[in-house]
Formats: sequence, structure tokens, C-alpha cells
Amino acid sequence: MRDKIFAAVLLAFCSPLFADHIVNGKDWSQPNLFTGLSWNDISAVCNPDTGLCDGDLNGIDVTGKIWASVDEVNGLFNSFLPMSAQLGSGPATSSEFNSSGAPEFHSFFAPTLSYSSLQSVSGITRSLAPLGSAWHGTAQHSFGENINGAFTTALADTRSRASTEIGVWLYATAP
Repeated sequence: MRDKIFAAVLLAFCSPLFADHIVNGKDWSQPNLFTGLSWNDISAVCNPDTGLCDGDLNGIDVTGKIWASVDEVNGLFNSFLPMSAQLGSGPATSSEFNSSGAPEFHSFFAPTLSYSSLQSVSGITRSLAPLGSAWHGTAQHSFGENINGAFTTALADTRSRASTEIGVWLYATAP
């Protein structure tokens, strides 16, 4: 019995939805591991100017990880978008009808929010808007008769307020 429990735990933590994923030389962490944190909570561990982290978030050691900027998250999202739908710098949105990028993205990243026909992966970035609100990046995937996807970096009221539906975008430089 103990062997079966160990195998189940090992399988769960070795599954792709718990693993980091390398995209364009960055080893991205799973945002869902870091929900329930505000921008202020994160900035106490990760430097908002450089992104360099030193300490724990949600009991996980993130020392040496980088808290991503809005442009770095746009770069991650662009890896799953066709050239015609690429996000520029700063806040941006790209939506696709019958998307192939959104399902592929969601095969790598566990949702921070999930309903019967929608999955969303959201994370806070270190970037702030001119008036001080935090930027976050969200990839959504709706499925059913049509597969639609949206990749968005936009403002969120997460500077001092935490959400169980929004995590944190962190990465390390890939070896």
C-alpha cells in the first residue's frame, strides 16, 4: 500500500503540470504554485527592478529565479502565437478563433482558474503601470465546439490584494 501511495505522489509531481518548462532559453515555473500573493508580497522576496528573487513564496524557495516583466511574459506568449498575432511590448491582447497556440500553452502550464469549458493561467508580473497598478499576464483557452484562445497582458488590482486565481510569472535561465 505504501508503495502505491509513493507511486501516486511521484506521478503527480513528475507530471508536466507540476514541472517547469523551457521556452526560448527561460525555464518557466508554474504560476499556479504561487497563487494567493499580492504584488507587494512578491516584491518583498523578488526585486521589482531586476526581478531577482531571494527567499520563499508560498513555502517554495525561489532564490535565483527571476520575476518576469510584462515584456518577458509577452515573449513567452508569442512563442505560442502565429507571427500575425504576436504581442508587442507593454500591455497587449491577441485572440484567436480555433486556436492551436492556446491548447498547446495549456498542455505545459497548469490552470490558475478552471471551469467546465474554460481554463486560464494568470500571473502577476513585476511591471507597474504609470499610476502604480500591477500588470499581469493571462492565457485563456475555451474549448467545446470551437477552440478559442486569448493571450493578454493587462492591469490587475493585485498591488496590495491577493487572488487565488492569479499566480506569479517566474523563470530561471535555462542551463
